[in-house]
Amino acid sequence: EMCIIGRLKAERVALAKGAKFGVVQAAYEEAIKAAAENKNIGDVALGNELVGKYYLRSDNEGLAGIHLTRAWSAYMKWGAHTKVAAMEKEHGERLSSSSALLGTSGGLIFGAFSDDGLESNSIYSC
Repeated sequence: EMCIIGRLKAERVALAKGAKFGVVQAAYEEAIKAAAENKNIGDVALGNELVGKYYLRSDNEGLAGIHLTRAWSAYMKWGAHTKVAAMEKEHGERLSSSSALLGTSGGLIFGAFSDDGLESNSIYSC
């Protein structure tokens, strides 16, 4: 429940007229962090996808590519193969161009799922 609330809060902040970049970034970071702490890989994936799309709307291709790649990776680990294929079709060039930068954006996390042995087909909830 907390993950959903955090994600909705981040989306509301992002859509607010005149929203400041840092405030939006912090709201998404908080939502993704809560999802990761609760081992909810689906919400980590969705949070990174949403923040990636926010960065695209903000003309920040670099951060967009990093977070879309993180989303793609989380969806892959989660076993959401149809979503992975859709992201590859829509964002293929962004995924490949940012893969070398994965993990260097300075805040929004994904790594909580790389070393803790979570199974790719498991579903976690907050």
